Amino acid sequence: MTLRQRLLLVFSFIFLLGISLGGMGLYGMNRSNERLKTVYEDRTVALDQVTRLESAIVRNLAEVQHAYIEPAYGPSAIQTMNDNSQTALKYWKEYLQTYLTPEEEKAAKELDALIAERKSEFIAPVQEAIRAGTLREKDELIQKGITTQARALKLLDTLRRIQTDIAREEYQAAEKQYALLSWLLTGMMITGGLLAALSIWMLIRSVYRQLGGEPAYASSVVGTIAGGDLTVAVDVAPHDDASLLFAMSSMQRATCGN
Repeated sequence: MTLRQRLLLVFSFIFLLGISLGGMGLYGMNRSNERLKTVYEDRTVALDQVTRLESAIVRNLAEVQHAYIEPAYGPSAIQTMNDNSQTALKYWKEYLQTYLTPEEEKAAKELDALIAERKSEFIAPVQEAIRAGTLREKDELIQKGITTQARALKLLDTLRRIQTDIAREEYQAAEKQYALLSWLLTGMMITGGLLAALSIWMLIRSVYRQLGGEPAYASSVVGTIAGGDLTVAVDVAPHDDASLLFAMSSMQRATCGN
């Protein structure tokens, strides 16, 4: 193998090592970004949507209780309930568009059915009673609102727990991946560094063997002899029988007749 080929091999190895390390680093950054995106879009945003839905459900019952105590507040209560219901429906639809785990999907379906039940069996009848001025005669509606709210809050707690559990799992998975990539990159850097150092050492050793000594010294000897001075002393290492300096020394002896 020629010197040029050896140099090319060493530099190619170092280049590929750098590309590999950079690629591993980019892969790790991409995976971390994906996990952060999942935590934000599918968990943090979903947690906010669940919280807003819960707030709307609680406010609706509070409005009914206010209208029960103060009948004159009835029209305002109806308007506020409608606004709350629209807000709740908006966030609920957005929540259903996020990624749902099997457990989460099951709880979401139960809550979706409960929201429909609450609308038909509590919100609509209680508003009719407010308009008719008979809310105080409909204690069963208030009880229905309390019962369905309790069931809804329980399901919302389940959904909230799922968000935090999955966010925690994503964080723990990211930590494990970071640790794995750190060990892998460290190992690649150490191994690659040792192999690069070994390759460079072998290249230098090969060059020294071919020249028989320092390149500057070999160059000066060749220049001196090429200039016609055949008396210059050529230092050849013991057991050297193949280097440039050995060849120059042999040529010098043959030319001088020694």
